[in-house]
This record gives sequence, structure tokens and C-alpha cells, in this order.
Amino acid sequence: MAGIYIHVPFCKQKCSYCDFASFPKEIGKAEVYFACLYKELKGRSVALKDKTFDTIYFGGGTPSFVEPKYIYGALKQIYSCFNVSKNAEITLEVNPGTID
Repeated sequence: MAGIYIHVPFCKQKCSYCDFASFPKEIGKAEVYFACLYKELKGRSVALKDKTFDTIYFGGGTPSFVEPKYIYGALKQIYSCFNVSKNAEITLEVNPGTID
């Protein structure tokens, strides 16, 4: 089995310990970023058509900082482009104050 990692580079503020690509003042670019992500997923689907994925992980940044429609869109694209196990584990990294 295999996993899919989706990096969401947006966050409320850059933490001093964070070494990951994250852009706290760029949330306005989320729509463009996710449109590119959806295209990237579709583009990789041919090469990965024989794989079955049992995990999907959204990390970052803070994935819970973006509007839920973007996470939903990414999941929709993943499920339409790849073979995802019926019992796949789907995880979303969150920070307090960015989810309700």
C-alpha cells in the first residue's frame, strides 16, 4: 500500500520551530494553489494508476487554516484520480483556533 501527502503551505503565523515551507501572509493565494494541486494530482494519476493508497495526510503549514472547500476539493480529486482503499486513513493536521 501507499500514501498520499498533501502539503498545505498556509498558516496563521510562522512558528519559530517550523522548518517547512509555509506562508502566513499568503492565504489569498489558496485558490490558485489548490487549482494547481488539483491539476498536479490529475497529472500524476496515469503513472500511479496501479497503486492503491491507504493513507491520505494533509500537513503543512496548517491545513485547517484554509477554507474547508479546498480540502474537500483535494479529496474529491484524489478519489476521482486514484485507487483509494475503502478503509483509508485520512488525517488533517490542525492547530487550536483554526477549526471549529
